Amino acid sequence: DVYKRQIEVKEEIVPRVRTEYRKISHPKYKNMNSGASANYIKGEPIGEYVIRPSSEGPDYLVITWHFYKNVVANIKIKT
Repeated sequence: DVYKRQIEVKEEIVPRVRTEYRKISHPKYKNMNSGASANYIKGEPIGEYVIRPSSEGPDYLVITWHFYKNVVANIKIKT
């Protein structure tokens, strides 16, 4: 049919960055991923935080912060 449109589907393959675990000597630093840090911090009092590696690469860290009841904020930091 002449009136039908053809939709070309482009599939982008994005390389997955592997989280680089580091040896950092700080009491709030933990080598954990996003899900594990969210679960960990929900069990802590409001205001507590954990510093963890970022999946964006070795130049980044993330602070996972227990902001409010059942509210967790992630703050990306470029080192």
